Amino acid sequence: MHRESDMKKVLMLLQYLQDESSKTHPIHMPALLEHFVDIGMATTRKSIYHLIQVLKDTGFEITYENRGYYLERPFTVGEITFLTQCVQDAISLSSNCTVELNQKLLSLLSFEEAQRVQMIPAVHPKSANEETLETMELINNAQIAHRTLRFLYSEIDFRGTKTYRNQGNYYTVLPLAIVVQNGKAYMVCYSFKHEQITQFRIDKMEETSIKQESDLAIPFRLEDWLEQSFHMYSGRKQTVSIRFDRNMYATVYDNFGDDMIISSISKEEFVANIKTAITPTLIGWILQFHKRCTVLRPQALIEEIVATAASLYEQYKTGK
Repeated sequence: MHRESDMKKVLMLLQYLQDESSKTHPIHMPALLEHFVDIGMATTRKSIYHLIQVLKDTGFEITYENRGYYLERPFTVGEITFLTQCVQDAISLSSNCTVELNQKLLSLLSFEEAQRVQMIPAVHPKSANEETLETMELINNAQIAHRTLRFLYSEIDFRGTKTYRNQGNYYTVLPLAIVVQNGKAYMVCYSFKHEQITQFRIDKMEETSIKQESDLAIPFRLEDWLEQSFHMYSGRKQTVSIRFDRNMYATVYDNFGDDMIISSISKEEFVANIKTAITPTLIGWILQFHKRCTVLRPQALIEEIVATAASLYEQYKTGK
C-alpha cells in the first residue's frame, strides 16, 4: 500500500464508512464496489477486503454483520442525543457556538444516525458571548500552569446597557476549577481583590489573558467547595431538618442526593436532615414548595424564611 492511489483508496473507504455505515445500516459489498465506481476509482472485491484489513491494522474497528460492514463509533445515538441536548441547554454558550459544537458531535455519527437525533430548541436565552469556549480553554491552561488570569467582567444594567464591574478595571485571579451548573459555566478561583475563593460566570468574562506564574498555595478541594455551595452561592455547610410531603422524596433526592439522611417517615410525610449551605437560593427553593415542606431547624433558617415571607407580604400588600 505504498502507492499514492492505494493510500487514497484507503482514505476514501474510511470516509465512506464514517459517513454512511452504522450497526443498523451496514454497507454491503455491492454498494462498496458501486461507490468506488461513482468516484472514478473502480476496484475489485479482493482490493476492498485488503483496504478493510489495512484500516483494521491501523486501529479502526470495522465489523462485518448482516452481510455488510460498518465502522464502530465512539458514541451511540443515545449518547450523542444526550450531549447535544446538554449543549442546547447551555446558557453560557452563544447560539452560534451551540450550532457549531452540536455539528461536531453529530459528525461522530453516520448521516443516517445523525438524522435520528432530535434537536430540541433551547428553552432559555443563550449568551451573546461568542468566546466562552476559548475563555474556558484559557482558564484550563492557566490552572495547569498555575498562572494568574486577567479579565474584565461585564453585566447588563437596568437600561439594558452593558457595563463592567470593578469600575471597569481588570480582575486578577488564580483559577482553581471550572464548574457547570444549570447550563451556566463558572470559574472558581482565588480573587486577589477579595482575598478569598469566589466564582465568575465565564460567559461574562471578556479580554481574558494569562499572566504571570503564581507561587501562592491555595488549599482547595473542589468536592468541599461544591458541598458548601448551593447553585453557586457559597456559605458554611450546616445540617438543615425539613419535613416534606412524602410525594416530594424524588425531588428532594434529585437536589441533595447522598447529603440527605431520612430521620423519620410516615404514610404522609418524611423528615430529611440535609447538609447544605444556607443561601438565598436555598430559601427560594424552600419557598416554592411552601405548602409541601416545613423547616424544623435550625432556628436561624426559620427566622430568615419568616422575614423573607413577611417582606414579600408587605411588598405585594402595598404594591411597592
